[in-house]
Amino acid sequence: MLFYYTKVQVNELMTPSLLIEQVIYWLQHTKNKMKDLNYDHSLYYSLKEKHKSLEIKDFKTKNILGIQFITDHNYKKNQFTIEILYHYQQEILELSFYKEISNESKYISKISIPKIFPMILESNYIQKDHDLSIQSTPHFINERTVNQLLKKSYHLPIIILYKNKKCLVNPFILNQELYGMCHIIVIPTNREVNYVQINYPNHEKEKIFYEKSFLQTLIQHIRYYMLQENEFYSFFGTSTI
Repeated sequence: MLFYYTKVQVNELMTPSLLIEQVIYWLQHTKNKMKDLNYDHSLYYSLKEKHKSLEIKDFKTKNILGIQFITDHNYKKNQFTIEILYHYQQEILELSFYKEISNESKYISKISIPKIFPMILESNYIQKDHDLSIQSTPHFINERTVNQLLKKSYHLPIIILYKNKKCLVNPFILNQELYGMCHIIVIPTNREVNYVQINYPNHEKEKIFYEKSFLQTLIQHIRYYMLQENEFYSFFGTSTI
């Protein structure tokens, strides 16, 4: 299943070769490193090892550079797939993470975002989403400033948490779970607020009132929006969820 998806704007500093270099560096330092990896600086590269495969491909007719890394049938009996798609004319980057867990698996580990994604999202090749950068911690902003920010249109959803002594959910955990998929803004307030507001890129607003398992409710709202509202091209063809 598709577990993670985001789409961000890149600046003019990004090139296909720089993106590939980032991925190769990650592969050389991850626990899933490929022993026979000897990248030849081509835009067409394929390598298969036991339980792992890497493919780099330039989809010229669509002006997309695709990078796909798969681990499969390992000792945990599960599979994960990372796809990075760079639309080099539109200067858009798509990051996707799929994970399939076998019924035979004895290891149901917590699903976390692959480390290559923060490496890319925190690089100087990623454009700000207007005034908001993608960051590993929430944005703490006063209400007057937030009201000014929200007059603009953003590419990613914005979750607004109100903090009166504490927030309805831990903003740091929420930011960690949804890193790169949305912006988390925390507004200090003296009022009692029992809801969280989500501002979507399509200008819709939603108030979600506190309930049991509230953290998971917010996470599912953002994931559902990102996976449903975006149609994306992948190595598997054009996908809609």
